[in-house]
This record gives sequence, C-alpha cells and structure tokens, in this order.
Amino acid sequence: MNLSLHQSEIVKCGNGAVLVKAGPGSGKTRVVIERIKYLLHSNPNVNILALTFSNMAANEMKNRVEEDDEIEDKVSNVTIGTLHSFCMDIIQKNYSMLGFSFEPMIFENNNDRKKILVEIITENPKFRDAFHQSALEKNTTIEKRIGDCLNYISELKKKFIFPEKYDEDDLFKELYSEYCETLLAQNAMDFDDILYYAYKLFSENPNITNMYNKIYKYYFVDEAQDLNIAQYMVIKTLCNPKSNLNIMMVGDENQSIYAFNGSDSNIMTKLYVDDYSPTIFELYENFRSAKSIVRYANTLEDAESETNFYYEGEMKFYSILNEDKESEWVVNNILSLKENGHPDIDHKLEYQDFCIIARNRYSLDTIANKLVERNIPFYFKQNNTGILFDSKMIRVYDICIRLIINPQDVLHKKELCDLLTIENSDHNVHELLQLSSLKELDNYIIMLEQEQDFGMVTKKLKKSIDSWDNSDEKEVILKDLDLFLEHWNNYIQQVDRDYRNISSFRTSISLGKTVKKSDQNGIALLTVHMSKGLQYEVVHVVGCSEGSFPDYRSLNNENDLIQEKNNMFVAVTRAKRLCYVTYPIYKNMPWGEIKMQRASRFISNQEIIKIN
Repeated sequence: MNLSLHQSEIVKCGNGAVLVKAGPGSGKTRVVIERIKYLLHSNPNVNILALTFSNMAANEMKNRVEEDDEIEDKVSNVTIGTLHSFCMDIIQKNYSMLGFSFEPMIFENNNDRKKILVEIITENPKFRDAFHQSALEKNTTIEKRIGDCLNYISELKKKFIFPEKYDEDDLFKELYSEYCETLLAQNAMDFDDILYYAYKLFSENPNITNMYNKIYKYYFVDEAQDLNIAQYMVIKTLCNPKSNLNIMMVGDENQSIYAFNGSDSNIMTKLYVDDYSPTIFELYENFRSAKSIVRYANTLEDAESETNFYYEGEMKFYSILNEDKESEWVVNNILSLKENGHPDIDHKLEYQDFCIIARNRYSLDTIANKLVERNIPFYFKQNNTGILFDSKMIRVYDICIRLIINPQDVLHKKELCDLLTIENSDHNVHELLQLSSLKELDNYIIMLEQEQDFGMVTKKLKKSIDSWDNSDEKEVILKDLDLFLEHWNNYIQQVDRDYRNISSFRTSISLGKTVKKSDQNGIALLTVHMSKGLQYEVVHVVGCSEGSFPDYRSLNNENDLIQEKNNMFVAVTRAKRLCYVTYPIYKNMPWGEIKMQRASRFISNQEIIKIN
C-alpha cells in the first residue's frame, strides 16, 4: 500500500522536534516505521531509538522493520523497545552509581512488595498501631489498608515523589523511607523504581546523557498520548529540549485511556509542545473502519476522522432482555455472519475475525460460558509479567536462581526456607538445599552458577525427572519445566548469544519480554485496555449500560467520564467493517437483586433496536 500525501510528508519531514496527532486507523505506526526506513536509506550510519509502551507493540515494530530486505544490513542501527526495558538496560550498565552492589533484581510480583511492607509494619509497634487504628476508622481490614498503602507508594513513585521529597505525613514518610531502604538493602527494586533510577542517572550524570545523545541521532515515541509525568521526565532528561535533538512523538489524544496509571494526553499536546515547539502534523484519514463506524466515532469526540472506504459497513445498537440473552444474541450473530457472510465483507469470515470487547473482565464471563457450551474457540488476551509455577520443586528452583543472582535477596530467601520447612535462614542456598528433601536440585544450581546456560541445565533436570515413576507430581513438574523452557526459548530469540546469562534472563521475565504470544485461533475476548492497537473485521461491544460502560466509579467525576468516552472511542474503532453495541435491559447484581439498566450515555442518542 502506497503512502498517502500526508503520510509521505511526515516520513520525509526535516530534522528537529515533531508531533504527529493521528486518529484511529490513520497508519501512525506505519508512518513511524516508514520514517525509520527513510532515515536509514538517507544516512546508513545513523542510529535510531524507538520507544513504545508494550512488548507487543515493540515486537510488532521490530518485525516490520526487519522484514524490509532493502535495509537488512542496517537493522542493527535501530533499537526498538519499551521505555521500561530501555531504562532497565541503562540501570544494569550503571548500577554501582545508584548504590547497588551488583545488577539489581526486579520484585515484579505484588505479593513480594506486600511481604516487605507487612514485615516493616509488624516489626515496628508505631506502624502496627497506626494501621490497626486506620482500619477501625475506615471500617475495613488491615490487609486492605496495606494494599491502599502500596497503591499510594506506587502513585508517588509515578510522580517521582520519593521519601526525601514527601512532606505530608511524618509517619507515612518514615514507613515509605523504610520500604525503599529495604529494597535497596536487598539489591532490588520494584517496577515503579525503574523509571526513577534511569531519570536519576540521566539528571545527575550528564556524561551518560551525552553518551546516549552521541549514539542516537533520532528518537521516536509511539502512543505518546499514554505518557505519564515520570515517563515524560525520563524522555525530557535524555532528550533535552535545548539540545536541538531529533525527536518525534506520535499519538491520539482521543485514545488516552490510562489515566488510572497516571497518563495524561496533555503531556503530548501541551507540555511537549511548550517544551520543544515541535512541527505539528495531523493524520485524520481512517484507513481501517467503514463509513458508519467512523461517523459514530466522530460523535464521541471532537474528532475529524475521514474515511475513503467504499463500504458503508454496519454500526448498530441493541437493547436485549438480560445478560444471558445478550450473550446468546452475540454468539448467534457471530455464527450467522460466519456461515452467511455480509455484503460489505468480501471474504469468508473465520473466528479470528471476531472480537468481543467489554469495559471490564467480568462483563465477559457470561459470553465465555456460552462459547464453551457451543464448543466455539475463544481466548482471553493476557498481559502478564513474571511467571507462576504450580509445583513446589520448580518454585524452589526459580527462587534458588534468584538467590544465586542476588545473594542479598532476604525476601526470597525467607520464602525458600518456608517452602523447604527450614527455620534457620543463616545457611546459603546450597546448604539449605542439602538440608531439604530436594538436595538433588543443588547439582543443577551449581551447574547454573558455573555454566550460565539455563537451557542446557534445565533440559538435564527435565531428563532426570523423566526417569521418575509416573505420578501426578511428575506431570506438574514437567509442565512447569516446559513453561520455564518456553520462556528461555523466547528469551534466546531476542538476545545475542554473547549477552545471554541467567541474570539477564530473570530480568526479561520480570519485564514481561519472555511471555509467548497467546494462541489466537478463536474469537478474541478483550477488555478495552487490552484491545488497544488491535483490529478486527467484526467487533461486538457488550454491557453498554450506565454504571458498566461508563464504569460506575466515573459517574461523578468529569475527568473520569472523559476517559470512559475515550474507552468507547477505542472500542468501536477496533472494528474494520461491522460493529454491534449491546446492553442488557435487566442485570443480575452480585447480591442477588435484578436491576433495570439504562443505555450508556454514549449510545442513548442513537437508534437502539430492542430485542425481546
């Protein structure tokens, strides 16, 4: 497909700061890819850094750059990844400047963070009494208050407000400070620390910033509407506006749906504009969606999307008796379209051409049950970091790997002692294993320390387990080992042989880089946030009643309602040809009440077809 006039203008634009405001289906990622290729053709020696916000988006961009044979020998000049992965790479190369003894480990699991906080609270009567009192005053549990405290710490870190800058509550400041000190003492960080430590390195060490500016001559930030202030501060510190660097941000303010994570489209449209005075381009021609879908989407936002699609398509709205009947209608509609086709779709529809989107995961449960009953293939798109095992043996194996990488990890050493039912944690990993019923594991941990080849050592362990008598335990262990090796195989496809080691592998797991793309041979069941960046021939958006979509928590907050409207905009613009929006007239509430529903404010002014 040839570039449009507007797309071509952006691809071939001059140097300096650029902002591309691009509507849904306008080919914004393609513009970034073509711009990268154009720069590589124009200057074969140029190095480029392209940053995005999900591993899926980063992998897609990599694949699209690599599949162009004309720049095959220049692909190594392009670094594409998530902002967190880029920042973690910088931290690993400069960890000693941050006070770490060696490459820090990421405590990506929320339970790990919770255990640290619980221990701090338990050991200090002052904190313990405060949490008891707070739980009584709020009429809730201590566990809930600890969860709230962790969320608040996360919010502060996302704004780069660390203990030394916090001045609202002295007791919380002390708790927050102990939490951060405990992580540092264990040579660890949580996920929110990654951006801060990279920012600290850039802002306090101009030589590091200058080095990266010498390496990379062009910077790209895709999905820039999803930036939060911490992410923007990292980018701004790396690409100082006064340095006249070549930076391009691409995004759509109407698709900003991550406010709950601190994102704000004003960072792209106002802050970036004020700081960098970029040349601004606009892409509003929708190459994805049929005319009727674009017309409706434009009513949701102050959008000016245009479409040259020949097809009118369908954009229809339905009210249906209850959730069970709504699910039944959606499934029957899918089966009918798959069997009979549609005049505006010029090929036979398969299950992977269909997508069902809801505001939250629970609104998809009834439909999932219907699909199971009818033996129709489907999948839930996952967004996982980390890895969970079912067998005790492989959980021990994983923790031992963590501990040989990071001997200062007190948290996981205690967890290992609990799993091995050993009270004295003064022993090292090898001594603990030798005192346990899993002493044969020690041979493999020693091999790992010596060889650093996880794949080779783990295959040897698997071969040993294979010789056991058949049992349920053996089956679970082998499945866990297969899962671990699957992550390793995904890792070695991404990392050159010379740079592979168990520390790098464990970090890749924590960053979600080793998660295999899920089997997608079926109908996609997605929340709105999971649907970003995807497209399907036919989309059903379900559960569109007031309190569900928009979410009940947003109804009295203007900013939250804007986010909900953006959510609907994103949901319907995933559709290429056909989009059906439904809601149940009656809904079964969790406490047993049957409650009448009103159509979502986002569809109430549309013609709604009633189905009995």
